[in-house]
Amino acid sequence: MVKVETVDYSQLRVRDLTHLPAKRLRIRGSYAYLTSNSREMYGATEYLLIREPRNRHDASAIAIYGRQRKVGYVSAAKAASMAPLLDEFTDCDGFVVKGASTSDTSIRLWVDLPSLPELRAYVKRNT
Repeated sequence: MVKVETVDYSQLRVRDLTHLPAKRLRIRGSYAYLTSNSREMYGATEYLLIREPRNRHDASAIAIYGRQRKVGYVSAAKAASMAPLLDEFTDCDGFVVKGASTSDTSIRLWVDLPSLPELRAYVKRNT
């Protein structure tokens, strides 16, 4: 049984990070939120990152949502680097990034995360 967690994007203050240079990384933990059949439905070319500072396993956790449903997480190592930067934006609830859904040869989901130097520079310019 998978966990179903959804979010209404229209109720969130969102910042678009799709213009920043990014690196494609695998979405972690998707097995807990998606069945093999639902990966194609909720995998996307655009994802929403939402910080979870109260996550009981990792205070740096960054959840990933595709089509308003949680599809997994940013890896713990990457989240530890990104979370303090994202937390600088006290005026928003989520961050739009690009990604990739399943393919004919793979059920893996991928997210395009901004490079840390570019994200740091963006934070400095916008906070």
